[in-house]
Amino acid sequence: METEEWIRKRLESILASDARNHAEVRRVASEEGFSAAEGSDEERNLYQRVIHTYRNAIAEVNRRFEENVWFLSGFYRILESIKEEGDFQETCLRVVDCVLQEFGAEYCALVVYDNSRPDSSSLCVEGVRETEKYISVHSRPLLAGSEELAQILMSIAEEEPAGTAVNDVYVDARFQSIDFPSVIRSLVCLPITLHGRTIGFLVLAHSIPCRFNSDHTRILTILAGLLANVRRLTSRQSAAAESAPALPPQPEPEDDTVLSVVLMDFETAGPGGKYVPLDRDTVLVVRKWIAPDLTGRECALFYGDKSLLLMLPGTTSDAILSRIRDFQNAFLEWKRGQSEKWQAVRMNIGYSTCRADEDILQTLHAASAVMHAESEEQSA
Repeated sequence: METEEWIRKRLESILASDARNHAEVRRVASEEGFSAAEGSDEERNLYQRVIHTYRNAIAEVNRRFEENVWFLSGFYRILESIKEEGDFQETCLRVVDCVLQEFGAEYCALVVYDNSRPDSSSLCVEGVRETEKYISVHSRPLLAGSEELAQILMSIAEEEPAGTAVNDVYVDARFQSIDFPSVIRSLVCLPITLHGRTIGFLVLAHSIPCRFNSDHTRILTILAGLLANVRRLTSRQSAAAESAPALPPQPEPEDDTVLSVVLMDFETAGPGGKYVPLDRDTVLVVRKWIAPDLTGRECALFYGDKSLLLMLPGTTSDAILSRIRDFQNAFLEWKRGQSEKWQAVRMNIGYSTCRADEDILQTLHAASAVMHAESEEQSA
């Protein structure tokens, strides 16, 4: 009892010193801490166990503190990106980009339903970060190339308003029939709700099991709420923006050390309401409409048989979104001049930015994996 009382007083003294000087905590919690008390082996063992427990507690407090600072700083940078001017699609692109950068995810998807209905067409932004980062925006009912995965995550978002984390998709019965890419092993899915209705969901995934914890869920729940409010505000402002006079385009800064690539593919309604790739001749016409927005060394090439690859030397990651908006406007301008038959044509865009001296084949491989992945139903 006397030994235990001595240890208790010693710890109280240390904690009191800790309150006055944080450096004392690190010294005491280090391996060079105070020596063991004299006495029997049993007393020394008890002393060492208590000190070991104390050191572990201090280390855990420091770890959680540093982790929380990291989460909050990442969340702050995402908030700063949302504050920047741009339409809702551009905001979603920035959010996915920041989530991949700040939260260590290797895959991120942000899905928002049109008209707040799951069965309507959706805005889908997907991002992959392996050796290179690649982001795409489309309206297909696919996630990671799988329609079934999209349906499962949609159901999870509808049925679990608090969100859910899956430590290992390979042992979860809901995902047994899905062939996952390497970047998806553990995931977290958070619904985006507005006025009590689910209007979309946010998904993070990683190739390591049990990657995400309650801190990820807490921060992403707040982010999902912010996205819902951004969606509400941008919907109100869209009519005013359409009637406002167009501003002259501002020149974007160039950086010869970077290269941006944009991959486009085009789809149109086919038999049975399914979307099929647009024919090459029509894609060639679309390319002519996009060409005037290319400057200097930029070029638009065919990638595969019916996709376009835009090479944009000097276009930075900060400038790429405005360039994509220019290309989308050119595509919409082409559609407005076409007959009703062509109004169902839609364009899917993916982009990535890398150093100009890097091999872009890895970037294009990631681009193809996201943009050209086919569901089992489509490939049948």
